[in-house]
Amino acid sequence: MPEHDRRPAELARLLVDAFGGGQGTVDEAAAGEALVGMLAGGRMSWPGVDLAEPAFVTHVAERLRGHPRGLAALRELHGADLFLACAVAHQDARAIWIVSQEVFSRLDGTIARIVDDGAGVDEVKQRLRRQLLVLPAVGPPRIAAYQGRGALVAWLRIAAAREALKLRRGDLPVTLDDYDDRLMSLPLAADDAELASIARVYRPQLKAAIADAVVTLSAEDQHLLRSHHLQGRTIDDLAQELRVHRATAARWVTRARTRLGKSIKRELRRRLGLTRKSCDSLMGVFIDDPEITLGVLRS
Repeated sequence: MPEHDRRPAELARLLVDAFGGGQGTVDEAAAGEALVGMLAGGRMSWPGVDLAEPAFVTHVAERLRGHPRGLAALRELHGADLFLACAVAHQDARAIWIVSQEVFSRLDGTIARIVDDGAGVDEVKQRLRRQLLVLPAVGPPRIAAYQGRGALVAWLRIAAAREALKLRRGDLPVTLDDYDDRLMSLPLAADDAELASIARVYRPQLKAAIADAVVTLSAEDQHLLRSHHLQGRTIDDLAQELRVHRATAARWVTRARTRLGKSIKRELRRRLGLTRKSCDSLMGVFIDDPEITLGVLRS
């Protein structure tokens, strides 16, 4: 068999072996082609980055273990960004330079909205370099916590916003141990002032996520939510209009609200690369903002 024919199959077998059991049937041909594409995309996007294929495939498998859909989610990953993060985790000098200089330059706007001087922007990025790119005494650099479920720059913007808030308050730089694999341990309390400040930075992304989520609802669900939450119609009013028992109307409204919430979270996670837990944290802040949630429903 020619080398180019064997390579996808070999990569797929490596992925399955690294992932471990419990996956069931996997389309190894499709998985192999996806991995070939991810590797090609990474090398094209980040010329000069040197990363061994087995190291990358193992890295991908480890991230898929924490995904609800396991290996089936392979094609959903941001392959080129994951390639770069993996190379940094393996301390490739070119990859470290790209993230430190090119990618970090895209964080300036986020940081500047929180600290309004150039020195503060530089300080935040320097802190991030130490926290995310430098190999600690134990384990890989913290950029390895990036799961590839959203764009790397979006994941970094969350970390940058958090660090900028610490700098503005005069906090000492956080240590590596202050971070975990769930998007930098964002606070989970909805009334947390720091999280609220981060939420304001990402308010436009939330509005876009809600807009996309609303259109996924059926016309019936949209009508229920607009009628109840915007027009102030009671459950009894809706039950009379729809000619159903009020308990049925209440159940329908709750179901529509649940569907909208799940869809919003799905869109927000996709846009910002958030884990479920961190997404819940942001939603806890956003959900009380009627200008966002109701404004989108009015449109």
